[in-house]
Amino acid sequence: MQNKQDYSAFYFYRQALAKLPGMRGVHAAIASVYRDTGHDDWAAVEDEKERQLPLPDCAADKLECDFRAGKFSEIVQDPDAGAGAAVYYWRTRAYNKLALDAYVKLGELPPSAESHELKAKIESDRRQYAEAAKDWKEALQLSPGSAYLEKQLAIALYKSGDLAGARSLFEQLLRWQPEAPDLNFYLGDTLLNSQQPQAALPYLERAVLRQPSLLSARRSMGLAYIQLGEAGKAVPHLKAALPIDEDGSLHYQLARAYQMAGEKELASAMLKEYQQKHRVEQAENKSVEEKVAITPPE
Repeated sequence: MQNKQDYSAFYFYRQALAKLPGMRGVHAAIASVYRDTGHDDWAAVEDEKERQLPLPDCAADKLECDFRAGKFSEIVQDPDAGAGAAVYYWRTRAYNKLALDAYVKLGELPPSAESHELKAKIESDRRQYAEAAKDWKEALQLSPGSAYLEKQLAIALYKSGDLAGARSLFEQLLRWQPEAPDLNFYLGDTLLNSQQPQAALPYLERAVLRQPSLLSARRSMGLAYIQLGEAGKAVPHLKAALPIDEDGSLHYQLARAYQMAGEKELASAMLKEYQQKHRVEQAENKSVEEKVAITPPE
């Protein structure tokens, strides 16, 4: 099965080969991507290309030789390495290897709240929110009563789609900080995503009142009012949230709100903006897909 990491890795490895066709290690890396995606025959072709490359001249290819020798720290700290594609390539691989080694060693350490917190942050950076939630839970068990850990766990549950679990924690956190804008937004949005727009509104209103610049809360308020059939109240919030409309969906919802409110000309104009934005996004997505598509060896 192909995932986003496979696509991204393949694209950048192919870019590296385009600039440095004789770069050792890249064909092997591409072969690894092929194996991950079930193309063992394609991987064999890349492995053979890798075997046909000459061994490095360590006088000219010092960073590669250092990498092969496991001198990863020396590579990233070498003040005389200079610049250029080859330098960036081997430094990037060294950084990745150091990060992987650190993650493995982290897993070997005795359990602690700090180690689970670090692992949770790494998983969150990878958008693996369900996995992050597991580590936040472990950290919380080792440091019970930590409001910080409970908040991070609640956010991870919210982002992973565990709305019931997130709601319970956000409600508990709000008992301690009833006026916190972010907590009110998270609970309000959790309720909204649970198809409870009426229950969501008080929390979203409090979030906007305390922090008018919190555009995510303005967006959710607008969506809640639309679900409740109150288009006139939805319009100002949706308009305010347009700067964070990445996929055009808010433009579409605002067009709906205008239509529901009887503002046909404004609805038509907003719908045209949505269609234009949607076309641009589709073209960009198609371009990206073509660039990162995993294709057979050349």
